Amino acid sequence: MLIAPSVQVETLHGVACRHQSIDLLMRSWTDLRGVLCVVSRSSSESLPEPPQHCRPARFGLLSDMADTGGNMDHASVLVLVVDDEEMVRENLEAYLEDEGFNVVTASSGEDALNLLAEVSPHVGIIDMRLPGMSGNDFILKAHTLRPALRYLIHTGSTNYKLPPELIAIGVTRDDIYTKPLQNMDDLVKGIGRHMGSLVGG
Repeated sequence: MLIAPSVQVETLHGVACRHQSIDLLMRSWTDLRGVLCVVSRSSSESLPEPPQHCRPARFGLLSDMADTGGNMDHASVLVLVVDDEEMVRENLEAYLEDEGFNVVTASSGEDALNLLAEVSPHVGIIDMRLPGMSGNDFILKAHTLRPALRYLIHTGSTNYKLPPELIAIGVTRDDIYTKPLQNMDDLVKGIGRHMGSLVGG
């Protein structure tokens, strides 16, 4: 992977992730081998041009993810899906990827924490009943690693109530989605709501 000097960027399989600042300028391209290369700098700096043997892949400002119409650049968003049910996990992954998002998945809270050591997702869709570590405990531990990460709770319980410790870190009743979802687009709207709040401060 080709990274320009003085670049702050986190990647997983060619997925560009926000590091610290929302106002981050990104440019990516693929070389002749199909390898995705990513460069990223603050919006006050210019980006280097791709080498002659490369072709542009995408270019954008993370602050463009939300506008007055509530639209966002899905390709700039990395979503973490944590669910121990393989079918649910794969269905969510497929749907979100069809919507243009980048997606990483884990089947347990422990595996998801290991992922967070390598990548910085923007939004996590978290099942509450997980083997070993519960979804609540995962969110609390993940918050210490990635304070900017936002959460959508995906639960099969019709009477799930937010514990005070999750409310304290910003999770609200609007972030609760009950399985099975009647409309998968509700998750897309939830992701957009969180990305809009991040961009808007």
